[in-house]
Amino acid sequence: MTQTSPWVAQAVARFGEACRAKLAGGGDREAAIRSPLEALLSTAGQQLGVSAVLYDEYRVTERQVRPDQALQVLRELFQDGSRLVKDEIALAKAEMKQNVSRMGRDSAGIAIGGVLAFVGLLALVAAGILALALVLPAWASALIVGGVILLIGVIVLMSSLNSLKENDIAPRQTMESLQEDARVIKEKFA
Repeated sequence: MTQTSPWVAQAVARFGEACRAKLAGGGDREAAIRSPLEALLSTAGQQLGVSAVLYDEYRVTERQVRPDQALQVLRELFQDGSRLVKDEIALAKAEMKQNVSRMGRDSAGIAIGGVLAFVGLLALVAAGILALALVLPAWASALIVGGVILLIGVIVLMSSLNSLKENDIAPRQTMESLQEDARVIKEKFA
């Protein structure tokens, strides 16, 4: 069994007391409960953060019915919901743009790191081979220098790849915001 919010219980109790007092007098019973109903809806609107306006009754002639009141609160609820969805979409777009931009920078870092590693490899290979060729056979000096340069290039590439893997393009802030919105709505209507 779900618990009723304290403000709901208090508002309904005040509504009942006001109706009992109004109905004890003479006059139209429907008209007698109008002001207590307006007070109840006003309290609910204040608690939910929306404007609740009780309109006078009107007839829908093509349907042969007479709705007693039309509530502005429904219209505002839909407007607020629409505004909330639009804001969440804008937040998701901004967050995705930021994440893609970050991934672009990391990708550029990988490309630059790869090119620099390659250029460095060429220069150092030539210099290292020439230097070691003075004390070792040329093939041994080429093997040693090539291995060291290759190791440095692999370290740079792995670092950039790990950074790229850590980036998450999912709009986490938007998802958290939507979960918070859902929690607030549940609390307001509980």
